[in-house]
Amino acid sequence: MSAVQSSESIMRKTSIASLLLSCSLAAQGTGLVLQNGVDAHFDVPYSPILLPRSGITIEAWVKYDDATIPTGTYRWPTICRQNPTPGRESYLFRVGASNTNNRSLEFAVNTAAGFRRTNWLFSPGQLAVWTHLAATYDGNTIVLYENGLPV
Repeated sequence: MSAVQSSESIMRKTSIASLLLSCSLAAQGTGLVLQNGVDAHFDVPYSPILLPRSGITIEAWVKYDDATIPTGTYRWPTICRQNPTPGRESYLFRVGASNTNNRSLEFAVNTAAGFRRTNWLFSPGQLAVWTHLAATYDGNTIVLYENGLPV
């Protein structure tokens, strides 16, 4: 391993550790709370060391009350997204509520061959309690997890 690779690897781990630490400093049992109808997000400045090269894993504890999402208004509650330009994302992990209150968890990764995506249809109220969600892409396969189990 060259000094450049080693240094880059350390920087990547440090950046991710810093992000995780900054997210976990809230009091126990709380998290980033986003209000329906109010645009808000947790912003991580762009850095090429945070772009996936051969794979990515995104995980979050999520509490999503789908009973509060109105129909007729487009909603895409987003857990994580790199590049907010529609269709130009490097990756995204979100609920695809759309304007019909769909209950679909979506994960997409933009690759050289185009978007690789998957989704999981969840039941009404299924994510109304704190739930651990994860999305992985290893360069070939995309998998979504709910509480550690593939869905």
